[in-house]
Amino acid sequence: LLCPELPKKGIITDLDDTLWSGLVGEVGPEGIHWDLANHSGLHALYQSLLASLSSSGILVGVASKNDPAIVKKAFERADILLPEACIFPAEVHWDPKSQSVHRILRTWNIAADSVIFVDDSPMELAEVASNHPGIECIQFPKNDYPAGYAMLGRIRDLCGKQKLSSEDSIRLESIRQSTQFNLTVNAANP
Repeated sequence: LLCPELPKKGIITDLDDTLWSGLVGEVGPEGIHWDLANHSGLHALYQSLLASLSSSGILVGVASKNDPAIVKKAFERADILLPEACIFPAEVHWDPKSQSVHRILRTWNIAADSVIFVDDSPMELAEVASNHPGIECIQFPKNDYPAGYAMLGRIRDLCGKQKLSSEDSIRLESIRQSTQFNLTVNAANP
């Protein structure tokens, strides 16, 4: 009680069977779900939590083994609860997730122990944990609502802040602008 843990600064999430139900590369952007009618309401709650945390200054990134064009179309759906604008960066390709996490941490300029990584695959969680000691790895519990509610509460508690600072409100835009500036400078000076 005297020395509470510092809140986490960022969440890196998987997409398939985590942010949404289904494999977008197999069923297409229209075939993924996050609603009660398809028994995937837990994914909707997770998207809503991430959107809320993003608005409070928590960084949200994506590490997914997927086709970037298909993922882009999924984020263009009108019913998605976590807008693409809340996510930066999105590492969508076929490289190991530990490499994606490394690039995201470098972009954010924060240590692994300040970040949560969420994935449905125990293998992916183990691979990231072994390459990034200190990162908080949480398994997304597909089709297990009691475990899902517990997971959402844990993420909320790990990221919980008493108040939003002015630094929190500008962090994401600052990181985006810095990355764009570095890309422009590097393109001008090959």
